[in-house]
Amino acid sequence: MHSAVLAVALLEREEMSRRSSPQSESDVAIYAEIGKLIRKERKALGFSQAELAQEVNLVRASINNIEQGRQCASIHMLYRIARALAVPVMALLPEDIDKLEDIADSGIGSSLCEC
Repeated sequence: MHSAVLAVALLEREEMSRRSSPQSESDVAIYAEIGKLIRKERKALGFSQAELAQEVNLVRASINNIEQGRQCASIHMLYRIARALAVPVMALLPEDIDKLEDIADSGIGSSLCEC
């Protein structure tokens, strides 16, 4: 019985990981840009990744992954991050989605996450 519970927990964790990662080139480009904006605002306040993580109840690795575009931040997490950084949530969203989709279509979107 214990191994069945463990197996279910592992499957749920794998599914959460799959859903929290950008799936398409367009998604990669958008989340990479969101991450850059979060990093810019965090640095402007002089926060470390660990300090921001503590403010929004995440671990430092999650903040790093969000900033690198490897992890998708949910809407409620974007609001938490914006509140912690004392900026409107719109400050963390890319202004020109069409431009980002063009970047993705050009095939270089995936390289944005490798910064």
